[in-house]
Amino acid sequence: MSKKLLIISLAASTLLLTACQHSHVALGTFSEVNPPANIKPLTMHFENDRLSGHAGCNNMMGQYSINKGVLEISQLATTAMACPPPQMERERDFSRFLQGKPRISFKDNVMTLNKDGMQYQFKRL
Repeated sequence: MSKKLLIISLAASTLLLTACQHSHVALGTFSEVNPPANIKPLTMHFENDRLSGHAGCNNMMGQYSINKGVLEISQLATTAMACPPPQMERERDFSRFLQGKPRISFKDNVMTLNKDGMQYQFKRL
């Protein structure tokens, strides 16, 4: 095999692995690490390009992609239950955070989302 063909083959393999990496790393269900006391933890379930979970008061659903380490959420919707103000504020803040394109990383069974000094961590269930 020529050196040029080998370099092209390695580059193509790297691109393929990078493109596929996000689709399998984020698959599954994740639950918030150390949620506030007496409040149901945030959860996120990733399946193909769909996201669902619990946003603090209501259930959420939408589409997602991961591009260059950034989580991009589109068409995010929630159910419409009313909850006590602290839970509603938490849900509003988390929804805004998700739609703000946070950085996403994975280490072992922990997913970390970061944006503007805010951080959420989730463990894979």
